[in-house]
Amino acid sequence: MIKKLESILFIIDRNIYYRHMGPFIDYLNNSGHDIHLLHNYSKEKSGSKSMYFPYLFSSPVFTKPVNSIGIFEKKKDLLKYIDENKIRFIFSLHGYQAYDIKKDETHDIKWIVLQHWADNFIDGHGDFMNSDYFLSYSKLWWNSYLKSEYSNKEKSSHYTVETKFLSHPLNFLYEDLNKAALRKKYNIKSSKKILL
Repeated sequence: MIKKLESILFIIDRNIYYRHMGPFIDYLNNSGHDIHLLHNYSKEKSGSKSMYFPYLFSSPVFTKPVNSIGIFEKKKDLLKYIDENKIRFIFSLHGYQAYDIKKDETHDIKWIVLQHWADNFIDGHGDFMNSDYFLSYSKLWWNSYLKSEYSNKEKSSHYTVETKFLSHPLNFLYEDLNKAALRKKYNIKSSKKILL
């Protein structure tokens, strides 16, 4: 997908998006790519999700400093930034339609949507179909979506987006859990049940 050193933009709509994008940012940044992070300042600053507003200070410290961290509020600001910085790849948790962008406005830029739990599927395939690549956690996730009521609601059963299956470090948080280790660590009696 990305074969040579490129200018890559990550769109940050909420500060918690870093938990999905952070491993990709770190890897691509350490590989020598020109990494740009744009925080979407058009998001709500009040209400139930106000704590997730993508303030610039919410950007984590990466292994190596990224080239640019900035903000955008409007579509024209985003398109201008893309053009001025010769961005070739865009990573987002949403397709370009979520930013009111049409494919022909991004020329030959590749738009990559990262799966974020089941949200991509519940919202309908329009979210990830408006991209060049969809990075799904696994073939199991993808096949489960195809068999689900959410996929059946969609008009088209033909998906044109190129889907790649890759594991994500966020999914490994629970992998090391085992009952014996938890019993020992927290002094839980064997007569007590543990739900993992």
